[in-house]
Formats: sequence, structure tokens, C-alpha cells
Amino acid sequence: MVHEEIINVLAASGLTATTVGTTVAYGPTKSDKGDQGKQGKFGKSAYEIAVDFGFQGNQDAWLKSLMGKDGINGNNGKIAYEIAVDNCFVGNKDQWLEWLVWSQGKEGKEGSHAAWLNSLKGVKGTDGKNGVNGKTAYEIAVEQRFKEVKISDLNH
Repeated sequence: MVHEEIINVLAASGLTATTVGTTVAYGPTKSDKGDQGKQGKFGKSAYEIAVDFGFQGNQDAWLKSLMGKDGINGNNGKIAYEIAVDNCFVGNKDQWLEWLVWSQGKEGKEGSHAAWLNSLKGVKGTDGKNGVNGKTAYEIAVEQRFKEVKISDLNH
């Protein structure tokens, strides 16, 4: 509690304060910017690091070593029209291109969202017949050779 009061007093004075264990550390809220530091040393290039790790050869050889071998050419895929024909489109390529072009349809009736949802409902069917009552869990257990255990046997 004392620490909080000290921190509040210091904050009101424009100082930043924090506690570390039983110690209150404080200082100015903002300090002046320091001088620019010296330029650091340049690091090694990737090639120089490769040489350090055992690469033997000049930089051109190292660059060539980074490129993998050419892969095997794959088969050319089907064009979109061929895929459409495979998926039951009937017609030539020109007909297919015409089919892709959107055309304005007839103006529909204006309706509400609720009316549209109601249009999706089917006609109510008739209720089915009631089923036969099933067996109780106890009856099934007895059929599966469950041995009856009396509660008094459990409290020994």
C-alpha cells in the first residue's frame, strides 16, 4: 500500500516509478535522445558463410549450386471446354462460349423473404404408426447374462 502511494506521488511529479520487491525505482518519464551510435561492421555474405562451412569454388560456382535440376515436363491439362464436355456439356466450343455469357432473364415477381421460405416447405404427411415398446435396460442386461446383484451385497 505504501508503495502505491509513493508511485502516485512520483507520477504526479512527472516521474515514472516501479517496484522491484521492496524497492521503488523511479526516474524521469522521458529522457533526452542519445547520440547516434557508430556504424556496425558489415556481416558476411551467404557465399562467405558457405565457404566457412566447406564450400569449395568461386561465387559463380556457388550460385549455380543453388539451382536444382530441371524437372520433368508434365502433361498439359484439359481446357475448360473439354472439362465441361467431360461433365455432360453437350455442344461445340462456340455453343459453350455462348453458354458462358450471362443473359438477362425474365423479371420475377417481387416477394418477401418469409414468402420464399414458406415456398420451400412441403405438404405435411400423415403420421406414422406407433412402434412397439422396447425392452428396459434391465431386461436387456438379463438377456445378456447379467447376474443380479443386490445392493446389500455391494455394502460388505
